[in-house]
Amino acid sequence: MGFLFSAEMLDHRLPKTMQIFTLMRDAIIAMRLPPGEVIQEKEIAAQLGLSRTPVREALLSLAAQNLIIVRPNQGTIVSPIDIKLLLDGQFLRESLEPRIARLAARFYRPDYAIEFDEIINRQRFAAANANTSYFFALDDEFHKLIAKCANMPEIWLTLHGGTGHLDRVRRLAFSVEQHYEAVIQEHEALYQAIRRGDEESAAELMTINLEVYDSLMILLDKHRHYFEKDDALLSQLETKQGLQHLLG
Repeated sequence: MGFLFSAEMLDHRLPKTMQIFTLMRDAIIAMRLPPGEVIQEKEIAAQLGLSRTPVREALLSLAAQNLIIVRPNQGTIVSPIDIKLLLDGQFLRESLEPRIARLAARFYRPDYAIEFDEIINRQRFAAANANTSYFFALDDEFHKLIAKCANMPEIWLTLHGGTGHLDRVRRLAFSVEQHYEAVIQEHEALYQAIRRGDEESAAELMTINLEVYDSLMILLDKHRHYFEKDDALLSQLETKQGLQHLLG
């Protein structure tokens, strides 16, 4: 597994289990713990300077999100990217986030401008330095801020919890495609629609920003070994219309 964690990563004033869960989820999403990687509970606990109990609890939460596979008496591994779960995550985002963007445009307040501008400016900095991990984290922060602007901050937690397999594809796409500038332009256009109270444009631009088909096809071509074998489902994804059919 290698040395991925250290005690300095933890804030000992906060609950340990959630921090371990977040550290490990981030490592899985970023492919620092790739599909098939063996998870050593004892090793993680040693790296973090903790007992195995909070690590075990964090692993159970990761298993509940289908990001790891716990095999009794055989060991624990990082799960492959499950295309069905990926599509479930995309369905969740496409169903909720355009409506959230619409509400954000309806309830936007000028004091949100500082937060939006800061995130977009930081994305420019991350793009200029090809810092994929930082750029991806800021992408999440942008969408989280839109939910906050819509007066629905808790909805982001629901989205975040249900999109682990999709997030691995989104994160890997940034590394492979290097499409930073296109994402920044989409974010700027979406923010401006929200800022001027244009609900229809905000919803439409959010739908565009959530588009995943082209990235998925590129990653299936370049990194097929990361994905669960599902030939029947893959055959339905041969065209963008096939994806739209699957997502309703």
